[in-house]
This record gives sequence, C-alpha cells and structure tokens, in this order.
Amino acid sequence: MTKAMQHSSGVPLSRRQFLTRAFAAGKYGNHDCAAYRDMRELLALRTDIDAMLIATGDRWHAPASILAMQAGKDVYCEKPGALTIAQGQALVATTRRYGRVFQTGAQRASEANFILAGELVRQGRLGKIQYEGTEVWIAIADGYGRPDVSSPLLLSDYQRLVQDYTARTQRPLNHVRNFLDCVRSRRSPVTGAEVAHRTMTTNLIMDICLDLKRDLKWIRSGRNLSATPRPTGCVPARCAPRGRCDENV
Repeated sequence: MTKAMQHSSGVPLSRRQFLTRAFAAGKYGNHDCAAYRDMRELLALRTDIDAMLIATGDRWHAPASILAMQAGKDVYCEKPGALTIAQGQALVATTRRYGRVFQTGAQRASEANFILAGELVRQGRLGKIQYEGTEVWIAIADGYGRPDVSSPLLLSDYQRLVQDYTARTQRPLNHVRNFLDCVRSRRSPVTGAEVAHRTMTTNLIMDICLDLKRDLKWIRSGRNLSATPRPTGCVPARCAPRGRCDENV
C-alpha cells in the first residue's frame, strides 16, 4: 500500500478517507492533506494549526469543539453547537477558560435580511414581541430577496439599518469572514458559544414542553433560568446532569 493510502500513523485509510484525500491532492497539487483516525492524535501533533472546522455528526459537535479549544485551537463549528444544556454549559465554560474564539455556523446571523429583522426588533419598531398577533410582522426564510413585511415602511430604511449595523459592530456580512477576523482580533464573533448554548437551550425547553404536552413558565433571575413549577416527569437528559430544569450561563 502506498503512503497516499495510509493514515499519518500508517493505518490504512477507509475508502471515503482515501477519496477525500485524493480530491484534496488533485485540487492543491500535493499530498499535504493528512488523515487521522483519532482527533486527539491530530491535536497532539499539529501544534502548527491555529483554528479548526468541526464538521462531524451532531453528537460530536460539542465534545470535539471542547477538545480542540483545550488544545489551544479556535473553532468554527457547524450547528448545533451542543445537543444538551450540560454540553452548552461546558462549551461556554471552555471558551472562557481557554480564551478561545468559537463561532457556530448560524450563517443567517450574518445575512442582511436577518440583520434587518434583528435591528427592527432592537429598535422597537415591531412593537411588543409576542407569540401571536398580526398587527406588525416580518417574515424571512432562505431564498427571500427581501423580507415579507406587514407594511412597506418597515423596508424603507433597509440599507441604512444594515449599514449602521456593520458600522456599529465592525462585522462583515460573511459568517466565515467574521470568524477569521475574530481569530486575528480576538473579538467575540456574532454567534459565539453563548449564542450557540442559549439558542439550543430554547429549543430544548420547547422539546420538553412537547414531551410533557404542557406549558412551562420560565423565569429569568440573574444568570439563572428555572422552571416554575418543576414539571412531573421532566426529561433530565435534556437538562443539566443533575436533572434540574435550570441553567447557569
């Protein structure tokens, strides 16, 4: 077997790994693309790598990101950043402890249409945000040239609001570019670990409501979110390891 068909450790490559490595060799004209069977081997040997893209299956997103940051790497991770509240807590804690840049791949946060919606909310131009209501609204999805709105007046300041956002935040309308800029500047990216954690926590809370077939009232107090009352039959796997419906972010 040739060297091109082996891992860096000499272990034979799988067919998928071999084809991936062959593609990279053809694209870049060399065989510098190394393959590793164990991520920990890569982290231990490749001290020349500053940042990593985590594109594994969802269950490995948080564990792989945490291992990479503990090894001193900045991380761009596909969404979801975590699958449980406990994983999200660990992700945030690791980012802070090791001073790493983490960006979750929620690309919409860097797209003009979604930035416009966020700015309209931030400025109070949609009124009080509620779950039901039809008075003032904005709707966006992938493929929209412009958002659908309840009134054309909401789009009258489209360009200005987006330009004000980029000037205020110094963030480009490009999600990967934002991450790379932050690797250099050490600033916080638009969808850092806290965003990844809190958005997933919201989804998990909704899952718990669906599982229990009942509403839950969550009260934010300081840095805690707690369910009142604690529902009978809560799903501990979705919450912190101790099985309580709370989080410390």
